Amino acid sequence: MSIHNNRLNLAVSNYWMKILRYLQILTLILALSFSSCKLHKNSIGKEAKVSYNTRKIYNQHYYEAAKLKVLGDYVAAAKEFNQALAAIPNDHEVIYQLANIYFKDKKLDEAIHWAELAVKNNPIYNYWYYGQLGQMYSTAKMYDKSAAIFSQMVEKETDRKSNYEEAGNQLLNAKKPKEATKYFEKYIFKFGAEENICRKLEALYFDINQPNDGVRIIRKLSDTYPSDVKFLGLLAESYTKANRIGDAKATYSKMLELDENNGYASFGMADILRREGKNDESFVYLSKGFADKRVNIQHKLKVISSYYFLVTKDEKSKAQAFELSEKLLQAHPDDATAYQVYSDMLLAAEMLPESRIYMKKGLAIDGKDYRVWQKLFGIDIKLNNNQFLFEDSKAALELFTTQPGLFIIHSQAALRIGEYDKAIETASQGLDISFKSDEKIQLYLTLGDAWSEKKNFEKSDEYFEKALESDQQNAMILNDYAYNLFKRNTKLQKAEEMVLKAMALEPDNGSYADTYGCVLMALGKLTEAETWIKKSLELEGENAEVLEHLGDVYVKQGKNNLAIEAYKKALIKDPGNKSVTTKLTKLG
Repeated sequence: MSIHNNRLNLAVSNYWMKILRYLQILTLILALSFSSCKLHKNSIGKEAKVSYNTRKIYNQHYYEAAKLKVLGDYVAAAKEFNQALAAIPNDHEVIYQLANIYFKDKKLDEAIHWAELAVKNNPIYNYWYYGQLGQMYSTAKMYDKSAAIFSQMVEKETDRKSNYEEAGNQLLNAKKPKEATKYFEKYIFKFGAEENICRKLEALYFDINQPNDGVRIIRKLSDTYPSDVKFLGLLAESYTKANRIGDAKATYSKMLELDENNGYASFGMADILRREGKNDESFVYLSKGFADKRVNIQHKLKVISSYYFLVTKDEKSKAQAFELSEKLLQAHPDDATAYQVYSDMLLAAEMLPESRIYMKKGLAIDGKDYRVWQKLFGIDIKLNNNQFLFEDSKAALELFTTQPGLFIIHSQAALRIGEYDKAIETASQGLDISFKSDEKIQLYLTLGDAWSEKKNFEKSDEYFEKALESDQQNAMILNDYAYNLFKRNTKLQKAEEMVLKAMALEPDNGSYADTYGCVLMALGKLTEAETWIKKSLELEGENAEVLEHLGDVYVKQGKNNLAIEAYKKALIKDPGNKSVTTKLTKLG
């Protein structure tokens, strides 16, 4: 029973949809018919000369054409309208419809031809005919003709606002700005000061180097709405652009009298005071502007961007930068950008843990921008905290599943914290979506290191060899493979050959110098090893891992005091290093 009911309901539904569609078409046809009757009544003499049979033929083709037009079949509709035109030649309503059809069908030349005929054949002014022709001229970039049409429309229909605006716009398109100003002025004179027209006219006057006229227009707008602080702000900006600084300052003062916390006025006053060299007073107003949540955050970001470079200049500049950042955060607590700005300020001041906290707060509000996550990873790396990097890259992977770079970062972080299975899993997944050779190489190297840590040296060598197959002249691959062989204390001759090749490719790379020193140490060439490890420290600066290697060389040389000194330096750089702590304990 329910199946039959469903079928019946579907049939009824389809029937009513067809009826509704028919009624929509009929409504549009009747509207066109009503328009046609009105137009034909404007030419009674012509109507009287048309026979009943002719009118019947005309109507049949006209209504069929109207239906086809509604359905979007423009070719068939044009044929039917032409049949109607054959019945009653020069009928301006049909000609107007043909112009409209050709325009919709993107046949601009034909459309303009028929639109011109519609205007010509109709003895009485018709807004739609003129407007259609004006827009077609504009579309064809015939701006002078378009402006002429809309100018005629202004004269024929003085109470329609759009005629004045379009006449001005088309004159602007025709690169006749002075003529355009006349129509915008006429608009304001007849209809009063309206924001969009006044602002357009102001910009136009400034473009043609008539700044005082630009100010005059905005002052008229402000006088029209004396209680609206917004228009006072526009007036102050106009004064500033016209270099009438005194007037601008007085206007901003008036704004602040009406609303002492107005951020836009505070920003304007800050700019003027800065121009006058009164930087301390300027900053007071700037700070007030940042506190106003009504001021768009994008406006504030343009201002605060210059303070990133002042954080390290002196304490006063640093304090100001942080004051503005805090005000930004207080005014926009739900905007992720405010937290990112504060994080960036902390980062510039080398306050890395605090910077990370605020970056994560911003990402908790909006984490859709991968570039912000990359900033967070950069902070983790600067903090030398692999656990942070592992956790943060894991969170990012839940949002971005097609970023090969993210798989590289997460697998590397997993490797560094001893999560070797996770490193292998993530790197393998990364290989599935990586297409660039350099991305695949980094993932191969991670897999090589991870399998080595799991003591599966066959797998490890397999991935290092894959990396070499991808690029045999890649110094990073050669170095990493060589260092891995050193750690395993195997194939040391091969390791030496590879690291020497890497150093030939990049002679100033301190990491490669360290690897070479380690390989020499494993080969028992301790004096040379000491020389190259020290060379690495010269090139790269004091690094915990390299300092540990130097201590290892000293131990092998029997220079325990020097070894202890090197290990202690390594612990200062990396206090949690268990390997170094164990070695120091053994040395007593």
